[in-house]
Amino acid sequence: MAVKLKEMFNDKKNILIASLSIVLILGVLTISLFVGIGKMPEHKMQTEVTNMKLALVAEEHYSCCLNKPCSYCLLTEGSCDCLEEVMNGEHPCGECMGEILEGKGNSYVAKYFARALSDELGEQYHDTLKEIISQKYNIPVEGQA
Repeated sequence: MAVKLKEMFNDKKNILIASLSIVLILGVLTISLFVGIGKMPEHKMQTEVTNMKLALVAEEHYSCCLNKPCSYCLLTEGSCDCLEEVMNGEHPCGECMGEILEGKGNSYVAKYFARALSDELGEQYHDTLKEIISQKYNIPVEGQA
């Protein structure tokens, strides 16, 4: 009796493993098929994003604080107000924050970056951010907001 139960358990276990394997394989194939159909070549997607940004800039709905305008705001909000936010001492989007810290922000408004980033990161980092902005944008700490 114990041997029959063991054989029956092994058969059910093997059937279950085989079934799960088939479901997994079919799932992967299905996902691969659908992802492949809708996939746009990267260069074409970048061109489309750039064209959308340029159209929004022309309509005055896209004012970014970076030299090369961010994509985050376009994809999440459909417009960008990061430049205005920085000028008002408010933090820009996450992409802009990272790019500013890498030295890729608009140097004409760089004196406002430390104050704007402090809005999100915390006032305790304001002096440190001024030092970083000073190094990245070659402007004196004293000349920053």
